[in-house]
Amino acid sequence: MKHSKETIEKIRAKALGRKMPPRTPEHLKHLSESWTDKRKKRFRELMSGDKNPGWKGGIRRCKRGGGYRIQIRIDYKKYQDRARYNMEKHIGRKLRKGEIVHHMNGNTLNDDITNLMLFPDQKSHLQFELKLKRFTQCLLYQKKNKKLLNLFKKFKVK
Repeated sequence: MKHSKETIEKIRAKALGRKMPPRTPEHLKHLSESWTDKRKKRFRELMSGDKNPGWKGGIRRCKRGGGYRIQIRIDYKKYQDRARYNMEKHIGRKLRKGEIVHHMNGNTLNDDITNLMLFPDQKSHLQFELKLKRFTQCLLYQKKNKKLLNLFKKFKVK
C-alpha cells in the first residue's frame, strides 16, 4: 500500500521532530543555487593538500613496468617517481629525458640514494643488466670466477 503525499510529509515531519517547509519551485531553486562558485572555491581550499583527511603526504604508489613505484607530488596534480626525484636532488640538476635510474637491489620501493644508480641511456642500462645476469648465473653454477671478475672490471658506462 502506497502512502499519499500528505502522509509522507507527516511521517517526515514526525521523524525530524519539526514541521517540513512546503516544497515549492522557489524553495527548490534556492537549494540548487546554494552551492555557489564561491562556496566551491572555499571548499577546495579547505580540502586540498595536507588539510584533507585522506592526505598521504603527497606520496602514492602506482604499478608501472612490472613493479610498484612510489611517486611524490611535486606540483598540483603533477607527480614524479621518487627515485628520479632523489637522484635529481643528489646530483643537483634535473635528469635528462633518456637517463635511467636503476635500483641496485631490485626493490623499486627502496629509493635510498645508496641503492640508486644513474645510467646515461637505456643501452648502457641494458648492458649492465645483462652482465649482472651473467654474473649471478656464474655464481650459481660456480663457473670460472676470474673470467667473471674481469668482465665487471672492463664494464664502463659512457
